[in-house]
Amino acid sequence: MSPGAVTNLSPKGVLGKAKPVTPWNYGLFRTGLTGLEPAASGVTGRRYNRLNYNPTSGCRIIGFFFGCQDVRGAYRDFWNEGLFSLYVSLIAGFPWTVAIKNSAGYRHHSRKSAFIGLPRTVQRVYHTEKGCHHHQGISMRTTLALAALVLIVSFVAVSAQAEERYYDFGSATDFNDQNDIYFPKPEVNYWFWGITKPEKFVQYETNENFWWVTAPRNKSDAISARVLKSYHFGIFRAREITWGKTLHLAIRYKDNLLAPVSLWTQTGGKRFQIGQLGGAFDHKWKTALMSFPRKTPAAKKGWFEFQISRSDFGDLVGDLAVDWIRLSNEKFLDTPEKPGFWPTPPPTKFGDIGRTMVYQKGEKPRFIVGPMVKGMRESSWKNFAKAGCNHVNLQSWEMNWKRGWQVYSDRNFNDRVRYGFPDWNEACAEAGISCSVQFFTDTRSYWIENTYGKESEMLRVMEDVVKLNAKTKSNLLWYPIDEPDHDDATWGAPVEFAMQITDRIRRADPDSPILLLFQAWKPRIYEYYRDAFDIAAFDVYPVGNDRPVTEIAKRIDEMRRQLGDTKALWACIEGQDGREKRKLTKEEIVVQGYISIAHGIHGVIFFLDYTGNFLDMSYIPQAWAGIQQFATEITSPKNGIESFLVPPSEVVDIMGSSGRVKAPDDLHFTLRKRQDGKYALIVVNASRGAVKKAKITVEGLPALRNIEVRFENRLISSLPNQFIDAFKPYERHVYVFSMR
Repeated sequence: MSPGAVTNLSPKGVLGKAKPVTPWNYGLFRTGLTGLEPAASGVTGRRYNRLNYNPTSGCRIIGFFFGCQDVRGAYRDFWNEGLFSLYVSLIAGFPWTVAIKNSAGYRHHSRKSAFIGLPRTVQRVYHTEKGCHHHQGISMRTTLALAALVLIVSFVAVSAQAEERYYDFGSATDFNDQNDIYFPKPEVNYWFWGITKPEKFVQYETNENFWWVTAPRNKSDAISARVLKSYHFGIFRAREITWGKTLHLAIRYKDNLLAPVSLWTQTGGKRFQIGQLGGAFDHKWKTALMSFPRKTPAAKKGWFEFQISRSDFGDLVGDLAVDWIRLSNEKFLDTPEKPGFWPTPPPTKFGDIGRTMVYQKGEKPRFIVGPMVKGMRESSWKNFAKAGCNHVNLQSWEMNWKRGWQVYSDRNFNDRVRYGFPDWNEACAEAGISCSVQFFTDTRSYWIENTYGKESEMLRVMEDVVKLNAKTKSNLLWYPIDEPDHDDATWGAPVEFAMQITDRIRRADPDSPILLLFQAWKPRIYEYYRDAFDIAAFDVYPVGNDRPVTEIAKRIDEMRRQLGDTKALWACIEGQDGREKRKLTKEEIVVQGYISIAHGIHGVIFFLDYTGNFLDMSYIPQAWAGIQQFATEITSPKNGIESFLVPPSEVVDIMGSSGRVKAPDDLHFTLRKRQDGKYALIVVNASRGAVKKAKITVEGLPALRNIEVRFENRLISSLPNQFIDAFKPYERHVYVFSMR
C-alpha cells in the first residue's frame, strides 16, 4: 500500500483486499440518480409529476477528501462545521478540527498540535460500516493543497445543481410566456386547438369519459392536454439552461399518430432533428425521451425553441395531444405508458358495404345520386324524385327531432315547409326516395356548449333520437358529423368524439350504416377516422372557383387508396357553386358526376345551397338541367347505367389499373362488365379544351363491332382492340358493347 492511499476496510475494521479509492472509482464524477416520480394515480387517473434528484456528487467529493463515503446526511454539518473550521484554522493559525458526522450519527475528530499555531499533520479518516477510523498522517503541503482543492470543488458542487424546466399543459395559461415552457401565440403558432381562445378547447379525459368543449366537474381526476392539429407544425419554447453538457427532453403525449412525427431545433440557422414521437396509433399516453448536447439548440433571448413536425403540411399525421413537457440537464427515468380514452363500438354490420352497395337489409344494391339541401318546399321531394334522384340529404340546423310540420310563406314562396325528423322521413317515403339528416349543428362545439351544456347530454339526446327512429323506413343512414377534420375548432371534432358518437349509434341502431363527410385535404384522414364510419364522403367545389375538375378525381383516388374497397365512397360536389361567384353550366355539373364515376365512386351528392337560404331550381336553370341529366342517366329504368355500377357487375378497369383500357391523358374512364356479358366504357373529357380523334384502346375488342354510344343515339365501329372518337370540352361518352 503506497503512502497516502486510502483503502476500504471490512465491516470489522480488519484490513482486507486493498482497493485504492480514487475520484473515479469513488464516483466523484458520476451523475446522481434523477427521474420522474409519479404520484399514486391509479385512483384519480391524474399524475403529479416532479423530478426526483440524488445530486450527491458534491457529497462524494467531500467524502473522498475527508474520509467518509456515506455523507448524504453529513453534507450540511460538514459545510457548517468541518469546512468552515478548516478554512478558519488554516488562515488564523489556530489548532483546528475536522469534524464530519456520518450517516450513523457518529462525530469523528482529527486533532494535532501545531507549530506556530498551524498543524504539522492532519489525520485522514476513512469510512467503515460502523464509522470512520484514523489512518495515517499527511504532510502540511498536502494538507494545504487538499484544502484549496476542496474549496474549489465544493464551490462547484454547490453551484452546479440540476436545472429543470417544466409545464403541465391543459389550461388557459398554455400560451403564456411567463411559463418556463409554453406554446407561443400567433404569429409563431396557429394550429393548436384554442390558441385564439386559450380557455377553450382544452382536452380532458379519464378512462371512461372525454371532454373537448366543456370541462369535467373535477379536473384533477382527468388528464388535461393541449392539442396540435394534424398536418401542421407547432413550436414550444423553454427557458435556457446554462449548465451541463447534455440536455434531456421529455414530452408526455397521446399516441393518436399514424406515423412518427419529428422534433427539431435550430443552431446557427441550421435545423437539427433531435427525436420523434409516436406512430403506433394505439391511443396510449407515452413519454418520449430525447438527449442532445446543450449547445445544439441555440438560445435566443434566454429561450430554447423546438418544433414539432418538420413543417406545415409536414409529417404530423393525426392530432397530437400534449400533456406536459420537461427539459433538464439531468436524466429522467421513463414514465410508464397509460391507456388513453378510446371507445370500442360494437362491430359494424356493414363491413363490406363498399362491395355490396346495400345500405339497408333486404334492399337491392344501388348507386346513390341526389341533392344536399338546407330548405324545402311542399313539392320539393316529388320534384327531386322526378328528376331521377333516389336520395335527398338534409343539412339541418338545430333539427327539430320531434314533429314540426308547418307550411309558411316568405318573401319568395308561399309553400315553404318547416318539419321535424319524423315529418321529413315520411315525406321522403311518400316520394319514393331515401333520405338522411346531417346532425349539422348538434355535434359542433357551439351547440354542445350552449344548447346541450355538455358532451354527455348531447350524446344522450342523439342516442334517444336514433333509438326512436331506428325503424324509420326511408332513413337510409346516420350522418352525425360534418367535416370533423376541419381546422376551425368550432367546426371540427376530435377522433375520440367521433368514436363516442359511433359507439352510441351502433348500440342504438345496429342496422343502419354511419356516414362521415370530410374536407379530406389532409393526408390519411380517412384512415384516421376509419373506425368511426361505414360510408366516407368528401366535399370539394373546384369548378365554380375556376380550379380544375380533376381535384375531384384526386380526392377519390386518395380515398380509395386509404380505404380499399370495403367502405362505401361518396362525393359531395357542386350543384350550384362553391362560393356563388357564378352559376354553373349544365356541362360543368355533368362532368363532375362522370369524373367521379370514372374514378370508382359509389354515390354522388350535389350541394345545392351554400348560403343556407332556400334556392329555387328556377334560379339555376343550367345547373338544375345538369343534375337532372346526370341523375336520369344513372337511375332511368329505360336506359340508365346503374346496372353497370352496382354488384353483381364487375369493375374491369379504373383509369388503366388493369391495363385493359388506354386513352389520352385528358380522358378519364372506367370499364364495367354486367352479368349478361355486356360492357360499359364510361369516358369523360376533364379538360376545358376539345379532344379530337381520341384513340381509345380496349384489350380484346373485336374489329367491326358496332358500339352503342348511350344517350346520344349513335353508333361507332371498332377497329381491332380500339376505336376513335372526339370529345367536346367536359363532354362524356358512355360506350356499350359486347366482346363476343
